[in-house]
Amino acid sequence: MKFIYIALLLTVMIAYSSAAVSCKGPNEIHWRCKPCGENCGDRKDIICAATCKGPEGCYCKPRYQRKNGICVPQSEC
Repeated sequence: MKFIYIALLLTVMIAYSSAAVSCKGPNEIHWRCKPCGENCGDRKDIICAATCKGPEGCYCKPRYQRKNGICVPQSEC
């Protein structure tokens, strides 16, 4: 019975620590993969078929793109 409690505790600790990744910039969130169209200069007419374009890290929130290193609303690109 102790094994079940220890396994459950370890599972919760691992899940909590991986969810606790925080990003420094405003309008950034942690993604497991680099999303398509991360930068303001990226073409919008190309359909991104890749499910995982790049490494895990901090990227702009949906409807935001990176301009001069800062995530801004797409309307400001």
